[in-house]
Amino acid sequence: MANTLECARRHIAALAARDHWRPPVIDKLMDKLMDKFVFAAIAGTATLLASAGAFGDDPGKGRIAAADSFNDLDRNGDHRISRSEAGFDRLFSQTFAEVDADGDGFVSAAEFAAAEKTRTNLTAR
Repeated sequence: MANTLECARRHIAALAARDHWRPPVIDKLMDKLMDKFVFAAIAGTATLLASAGAFGDDPGKGRIAAADSFNDLDRNGDHRISRSEAGFDRLFSQTFAEVDADGDGFVSAAEFAAAEKTRTNLTAR
């Protein structure tokens, strides 16, 4: 009996060394730990996104630019906003072509004011 038991031990040791064999219990434990880790990672990511406001309302809703005024966007003071100046404001950059009513490649103060008024009226509904 002792000889059979010793033979079985050597056989298991050879399998472990050659094939990286593990008892099935270890695999089940590793699966459970991995499930918990994945759940914790997803929950942590959702918490970070929620705290950053990623799931909230659009902060730019009803506005055409994140900047507070036309003058904030007009960086060189020429009383018009070029496409390169609009590039500093992601929200305004996305709607630049829509706001540039006359298509001259610049947004005047009048075009900016008209677009702001239109957006405000649309979101008030």
